[in-house]
Amino acid sequence: MIFHSRKGPNFDKSAITSIIDHVDLNDFLFNDAVRKAILTCPTNAINIEQKEITNDCIDCGICWLTYPSLIEKNGLNNKLAIFKKYLKKDKMFIYKWLSLCLQDESGINIKSNGYSRVKRIPLLVKSKEHLYIIKSVHEHADIEKADYELDDIISLITSETKKYSVNKVIIVIEGIDQKYKTKSYVISFDELYTSIIEKSIRKISEIVK
Repeated sequence: MIFHSRKGPNFDKSAITSIIDHVDLNDFLFNDAVRKAILTCPTNAINIEQKEITNDCIDCGICWLTYPSLIEKNGLNNKLAIFKKYLKKDKMFIYKWLSLCLQDESGINIKSNGYSRVKRIPLLVKSKEHLYIIKSVHEHADIEKADYELDDIISLITSETKKYSVNKVIIVIEGIDQKYKTKSYVISFDELYTSIIEKSIRKISEIVK
């Protein structure tokens, strides 16, 4: 565990944060999308009574990035086994994690009408005139399927996103086969974690180039 409490008087504030979740695409793009309050820690490792981070911590870093005056980071996490194990248990958490870690405006479960279908975009990130639609997979064998699904989403939302340059990102949790490294929009979870938590790079345009 690399994150610890600074034991300040306002430590209880670290237990709650907010996120954009389940809003319509048009509201996300052109209106002030409502943010909803959620627990900061996915494993309830923030003990506000004892003012400490417990051993349930999976080193996701959300609390530290959101409340740096209340949480400190000691050292680096070179072993992400605990975090990855949690992602297998809750495969949708990676979208929440990334949305809360990035400084760009982002939202999860964004709803968009496409022809006769309603599509849910797992994670949508807005950076100036660019949009990033993000999909995660556990293994590199699933990359082609994810690629197809992202192309399908992009084709369905063309009319709503014509003012933006739309980009796709695929996150591979268990590592990338060499043949996929030529695709700039495919990134390993380890590389993503290193950029955000270890290098403090929190702009999507600086992570996926």
